[in-house]
Amino acid sequence: MRLRNYTASSKSWAILTRIFFDALGRYLQDAVSTWLEEQVTVKLADLANELTVIIALNKVLNTKKKSYAAHQRDLNNVLTHMKIPGTVIEGGIGFSWFPALKALRKISQTDWVNICDKESILTEVQKGGKVAWEHVIEPQLIFDAYLRHKNILFNDAELHHMFRSLPLLSYDTTETVFRTALDGLLKDISYNRHAKRLEELWQEKQAQGRSVIGVIRLTFQSRGS
Repeated sequence: MRLRNYTASSKSWAILTRIFFDALGRYLQDAVSTWLEEQVTVKLADLANELTVIIALNKVLNTKKKSYAAHQRDLNNVLTHMKIPGTVIEGGIGFSWFPALKALRKISQTDWVNICDKESILTEVQKGGKVAWEHVIEPQLIFDAYLRHKNILFNDAELHHMFRSLPLLSYDTTETVFRTALDGLLKDISYNRHAKRLEELWQEKQAQGRSVIGVIRLTFQSRGS
């Protein structure tokens, strides 16, 4: 049992060591044999910062990833297939967590070593990242808020229909493109409303006609008696 635990621990340590050296290599960008102690000491602080953001992203995304690149893949899988593009959310809906979403977007596109404003990005992720991510993966709440922000009237059935029919778009899709797709759905909703109203009016007229005929029949029957 002890040997088995030792073997497992050795494997884990080997994996962690490889992850550590791979990450450090991205900062030094030279062969390991050329690394100088002074260089490693300076870059260790940056590496510690990267490990901190990896931990923060695990909490935000509810995952157990061991690398920054793995988080980038997860983020891109979602942020390139959005019902409500990030640029539309940015357009003034007023979500307090939007700066955190922008931070997640930057992380998805940029290696941590190349991000200049590391501290502010990490702060935004830690502060609002989880709420932002929850909205992005369940975006109907964002769509509801967008329609209300634009003073577009809808009922629950229309909201569900439009949301299901929206195409998947990338984060950077312009609001013009998004609105073109939405306007087509709104026209369908308007047509259905008018069609339903016409049907209701027709049924009312039919009911009124039947009532008139009934009155006439009663009148004739009373006269006959």
